[in-house]
Formats: sequence, structure tokens, C-alpha cells
Amino acid sequence: MGQESVARTGEVLFSLIELKFSSDAAFERAANLPPKTVNNWKRGRSSSFMKMLPELAALFGVSVKDLLCTDEEEGGGTSLTAQEQEFLALFRATSGLSDKERAALTETVRSTIDLYLAARREDGKR
Repeated sequence: MGQESVARTGEVLFSLIELKFSSDAAFERAANLPPKTVNNWKRGRSSSFMKMLPELAALFGVSVKDLLCTDEEEGGGTSLTAQEQEFLALFRATSGLSDKERAALTETVRSTIDLYLAARREDGKR
């Protein structure tokens, strides 16, 4: 597997960590990894995550194929839509916020989406 594939897999993994955990340290605890492991991955000092793909896939509830970004129809690349990528980019832009601020922002977005979906369901019943 080439460096580009490893880097792409790393990006998917880092996105999932950001989406599912409050911090790299929280992920490391959940995955039973030593401290600073994710930091080493992000800095390209290690790609040991490639040896852990089945365990990581199970932790995130995705397939190994999802982590590897393999899509037969597109010949590779991310499986995220343009809108999903935009949403992820917006979330990543909040990286300078504290964990508490990011959690509050995430909850606000979640509540807004829940309200919107509930309103759509109500409109559909009328």
C-alpha cells in the first residue's frame, strides 16, 4: 500500500476521531493506546494504525473498506459527499475552541437538525 493510501486512511481516521471523541486522548483511552499515539500518527511519525484497521473499524462502527476509502466505482477516494465534506470542514474549523465550546456547538447543531427533522415529519402528517 502506497504512502498516498496510508495518508488518505489516516485522514479518514482523524475525521472519525474528531467526530466521535472529545479529544485525541479520549480516543486513545477508548482504543487502549498509549498517550500521544494520535499525535505521532498525525505528524507522520508512525502509521501503526494500518495494523489496527479491524479493531478501529469495530470501534467506529464502520468497515475496514470505509477506513481505506476504497470505492470500486470511483477507484478510491473518500466516500463522503461534497456536503458531508463541507460539514466536516466546518467542524474542523472549530479546532481552536475548547473541548467544552466544541461540545456545546456540536449539541447546538444536533438540536437544530433534530428540530428541523421533527418539523418536516410534522408537515408530512398534515
